[in-house]
Amino acid sequence: FSIMMGTVQLVIMFMWADIFFDVDFFNIHNAIGVLIMSLLTSFACGSFALLLASLCRSRQQLNGISTILILIISAVGGSMVPTFFMPEFMQEIGNWTFNHWAIEGYQQVLWFAPANQGIPQLFMSLWQQYAILLGCGIVFFAMARFFVGRWNIR
Repeated sequence: FSIMMGTVQLVIMFMWADIFFDVDFFNIHNAIGVLIMSLLTSFACGSFALLLASLCRSRQQLNGISTILILIISAVGGSMVPTFFMPEFMQEIGNWTFNHWAIEGYQQVLWFAPANQGIPQLFMSLWQQYAILLGCGIVFFAMARFFVGRWNIR
């Protein structure tokens, strides 16, 4: 459910960008690239949320820890400030966050990919982003399954 909800939210954001900021979303090249990036990003984010939920013992603990971790990951990964404005050591740290790879993938699809590039070439240019997001999602989900059952529901 979280993957579906995240994908729908991301697609709605890109539709908004198409309507109001003239980002060319409605061609087959960009639509397929954005859809795959959205699915993998939602999988990584949803799995990370499940991992946090399985590690925490109460809702209050989850709220505090998740807020702090998500803000740190967003700041270091480039969601708040583009990574090219950051010092080199911060860029290296940002490479360890999954949202950095999601941003890189979206930029590749929407801005840096040549317009005449075919779908197979697009997939080949994004293999690293796809692999890292899929790997993060699998690792986070497996860890969440390992730690499940620690919730103290009140």
